[in-house]
Amino acid sequence: QMSSFLAMSRGTNKTVWIPFFIRSERLPEDVQEVYGAFVACEVLGHIFSLIACIFGMTVFYRTRALHFNLTQTILNAFYVGPPYILLRIPLILMETGIIEYESIADDVIVIISLIRMWLFVDLYHFEVNIAVERFFALIYVKTYEKIPRIYVSAIILLVNAAFSMIVAYLLIYS
Repeated sequence: QMSSFLAMSRGTNKTVWIPFFIRSERLPEDVQEVYGAFVACEVLGHIFSLIACIFGMTVFYRTRALHFNLTQTILNAFYVGPPYILLRIPLILMETGIIEYESIADDVIVIISLIRMWLFVDLYHFEVNIAVERFFALIYVKTYEKIPRIYVSAIILLVNAAFSMIVAYLLIYS
């Protein structure tokens, strides 16, 4: 209830769900006093996550120990993570009052929420993507290691991105 709100979008006059946005003025007073410390810890955690993500991408690109399609499917999480984290920064700046906003239904907040929800749903299907890739490996078991079949990871990631985008839109605008 504190971090997710329904708001009326000015452009479409539709009700939108705004996840990932905390209205600090609605927090209990005892929490408001330490809210800045919570935000500072969150930012430090995001910085650590970005460093770990860059390290993870570097390791995966250098080792080449896994099949191309499995590597690309795993790396998708590394590709999606940084934008998800970085899009939290403008929300934090708005929550803390550093960037002014008119209402919770400002177009910038709605668009950032939509993109973050898309990336969140995309990350949520990580294990499904791995399972589908492993299914293709099972189907092509005799030649899978010798023939890259780049289309396998491309199809998995494109279908996941499209599906995640539709789900995110439905969650925000329904």
